[in-house]
Amino acid sequence: MPISKIVKKCSFSVLSGLIFFFLLYLFCLLERSGLSVMGVKNPLAEKMILKNFWQNILFIQLKILFSYLFLGLFLGIVLNFFWTYFPFFYSEKKDNHLKWLRYLSIPVGIILLNSYFFIYNLKKYPQLYTEFFYDRSGWRQNLQIFFTDKVPFMVLKLTGLFLFVLFLISLVNAFFKLQRKGKIYISSIIFVGLVIFFSSVIYRRNNNQGPNLIIVGVDSLRKDRVNSRFTPHIQQLADEGIIFSSAYVSLPRTFPEVITLLTGKYPHNHRVRHMFPSKDEREHRDGSLPEILRKQGYVTGVVSDFAGDVFSRMNIGFDVVKAPYFNFYTILKQRSLEMHYFLLPYITNSLGRKIFPVLKEFAHNADPFLLADETKDLLKKFQRKKKFFLFLFFSTPHFPYAAPYPYYQMYTVPGYKGRYKYHKPPSIYEKENIGDLETKQIRGIYNGAVKSVDDALGEIIRFLEKEELLNKTIIIVTSDHGENLYENEWYVGHGEHFRGDYVVNIPLIVCNPLRIYPLKKVDTIVRDVDLMPTILGMLDLPVPGKIDGVSLLPLLVGKNKTLNLSAFAETGIWFSDTAEGFYQEKRIYYPDITSLGKIDNSYNNEVVIKEEYRPLIITAKHRMLRTKDYKLIYMPTPKGIIFELYDLKNDPSETRNIVNRHKEIMEKLKKQLYVWILQDKNIVFKNDFFLPLYY
Repeated sequence: MPISKIVKKCSFSVLSGLIFFFLLYLFCLLERSGLSVMGVKNPLAEKMILKNFWQNILFIQLKILFSYLFLGLFLGIVLNFFWTYFPFFYSEKKDNHLKWLRYLSIPVGIILLNSYFFIYNLKKYPQLYTEFFYDRSGWRQNLQIFFTDKVPFMVLKLTGLFLFVLFLISLVNAFFKLQRKGKIYISSIIFVGLVIFFSSVIYRRNNNQGPNLIIVGVDSLRKDRVNSRFTPHIQQLADEGIIFSSAYVSLPRTFPEVITLLTGKYPHNHRVRHMFPSKDEREHRDGSLPEILRKQGYVTGVVSDFAGDVFSRMNIGFDVVKAPYFNFYTILKQRSLEMHYFLLPYITNSLGRKIFPVLKEFAHNADPFLLADETKDLLKKFQRKKKFFLFLFFSTPHFPYAAPYPYYQMYTVPGYKGRYKYHKPPSIYEKENIGDLETKQIRGIYNGAVKSVDDALGEIIRFLEKEELLNKTIIIVTSDHGENLYENEWYVGHGEHFRGDYVVNIPLIVCNPLRIYPLKKVDTIVRDVDLMPTILGMLDLPVPGKIDGVSLLPLLVGKNKTLNLSAFAETGIWFSDTAEGFYQEKRIYYPDITSLGKIDNSYNNEVVIKEEYRPLIITAKHRMLRTKDYKLIYMPTPKGIIFELYDLKNDPSETRNIVNRHKEIMEKLKKQLYVWILQDKNIVFKNDFFLPLYY
């Protein structure tokens, strides 16, 4: 068929696709809503952004528009091909008698195909669409509920298979209509492609000797969720290895905690003490674990999604960093893309993340299975090396607890139609009225998020076994912090206060196939700073001198039952000044994150804390000391210091403050806590307040 005739036959299909997808673009653009940071909206900040960054926003929108038009072009060509070569429509004669059917079927087909992809994605990732459907109430809400609750996912999969078979029939029919030369040409291309594919699989080199190291970080994973119900694969690692039941973090926020885990230093020594450190505060990571292992011949890498954007903002020694990058421009790209919910069905996949890398920053689309696929791809490269260190960091259990199908329904309240049906939206700027039903629902979506990560980790473990890497790889499973889920009026989240152990007491599991340890469980207190020297000890490598942690090998090998350690911790930043929480009345005031932060134009437009607030943030921090029997909490306020003391043997739920009844114990623990705080040489002590010197 002449090229001119092909173009003529395609023109209507292509034009239909272009017009339809352009209209979808305009429709989504008109429905846009404002920008937000950490769930906080600021109208004045939004006006400033639109005024000063309109060129950036325009560029983003043009890229999105091009994607819409490309999809319209592609679907138009596909449908034209289907209409031309599907046996029911195909005719060797002139097709004038079918012309009316063609003109009707092309736009209808585009609408139906787009509807199918949209419904499929709505079922799989409903959190992406709640802002524009479920949260709007009325028919939009009912529509989303119908597709997520009433339409079986298997029906959607079978529909997709049926559509694929129809297109495959068209391909086969088109192949047989080719002339002999065309058939030979196409067959040769297919044959060469298959040979290349299977050769790459069969002859993939595995030069790995080990020992390898994989640290699996699961954001916001509570210790009490590690069991055979929610985390069977993690539990299996615990059964085969050793679990530390009393492991504590020193700052329950992701950025500082990751630095602590990888350096063995407390936040006041590595200087990353909140989520928005300056360039100077996060540079020069001398003696970090990735750096040490790299010098020992390891190839090092990290894979993560939205909560792991911190890895792309630290200089800590990884050879490969597959994590999203966060700066102010990221916020613009993210919000610009979120509003185009008719584009999302086509790009919320591995290919889409390559075209729009900012998709990995979507908290509402933290699919752990996409992360598992990316991890396996990296491991295929790493197994060519003698030994490797991989840090795998899952974000799904971090709020908004947005797990894909079927996990968002797995443990939730049947028939629930409240605000938290699919996820827990950030609400740090408002007060919530959470009852028993909402609490059960929120815990259910959190549990589903945890289960989804465990199943994704199971895929990686099976891959390691298949590639003969599992028996020479040390696997450590831990978290950057846990999560409060409305226990004892402690509300939800992490990092705001120290009542209860659900946030600071994290899971820590060591599974070392190269060494059998005599114990299965260690109950004595250990700290996050102890992980790095312990890993170096297991690998028979020297430990740097200037660290705060100690090796836990004496506990692992059964030489010691305890190291007599106490756990210390400090809070990060309170993102809101009006959100719910008892701590709001027991703190030194500073404004919310939209007023605290600024855009550092000298360093990639990253969001950092304004200089004038940095000393106040350090002074305002709550601190904690946790021993085997007691917990002491230090809370500075404008009127002085508030202390809380809990007897953990007799009051494990921490509901009775005994600070006024046990003065002697309080003074002893207070002295111990103050000694730890004053290890920071940039702090001066005055009237029970700790004031920074270096700002």
